[in-house]
Amino acid sequence: MKALTKDAYAKINLFLDIDAKREDGYHNIISVMQSVGLCDTITVEYEECEQKIIEISCSNPDIPLGDKNIAYKTANLLLDSGHVRIHIEKRIPASAGLAGGSTDAAAVLMLLNQLIGQPKTQEELLSLGAKIGADVPFCMLGGTKLTLGIGERISDFTPMPDCHIVIACMGEGVSTPWAYAKLDKMNGDFKNYTPRRELLSILEKNDGSYYSGMFNIFESAVLPERPMAQKIKSIMLEYGAVRSMMSGSGPSVFGIFSSENEAISALEALKGMGADAHICRPV
Repeated sequence: MKALTKDAYAKINLFLDIDAKREDGYHNIISVMQSVGLCDTITVEYEECEQKIIEISCSNPDIPLGDKNIAYKTANLLLDSGHVRIHIEKRIPASAGLAGGSTDAAAVLMLLNQLIGQPKTQEELLSLGAKIGADVPFCMLGGTKLTLGIGERISDFTPMPDCHIVIACMGEGVSTPWAYAKLDKMNGDFKNYTPRRELLSILEKNDGSYYSGMFNIFESAVLPERPMAQKIKSIMLEYGAVRSMMSGSGPSVFGIFSSENEAISALEALKGMGADAHICRPV
């Protein structure tokens, strides 16, 4: 079997707001996404055969395997025939607003396409990725990107300054449909809603007030219902974070630190209270 391995990076949202609610019930978003060094490692093995055989293994026993796994679904979509083995070395907390599943799917798309002789162009892979999940195309490209629509319109954005990022969560689950429904109720279905584009322009300029441009609309809906996420945020600020915010629809929270020592102290405090906590940098 031929094999390839790739790190699949998590993402955080530096900015996340709603542009409008669509007629199909989905929402058009405005988001600045950032790849960070916290990653899963994906290994894909492939050999030709007449049947289609897909096997999945994962270091985290809580992650579903078989056709319920997003990496399995991705391989199944790309492959006509052949024997594939996928192993996920899992480090990114699951269902935490960090694109853990999407980034695994993105890595499988790119590695498997390479192993079967690159039948798909990058554009075709990005289009396929969008069918798997809204964050998959971003995870394929990485870096700092502005994403619009339901996540399918992606463009380059001013890179994030280098810093130390602590990411933590306490396993409080958040259902994304529930979070959107709560936001709809709070904002009158976004009929007369104006997104905070002025904050976006602060990030774009990347001057001394950069971090004041960060915003996540989901905090208003989710944080009042998730006390541990609130506690993580307050601990990060207490230990010197210049900004702390929830990522995606949560419940993970990240803190931006200019000092590595402060970041390490925050990490130790969060681990001490039982949080799943990691330290990384922008990628």
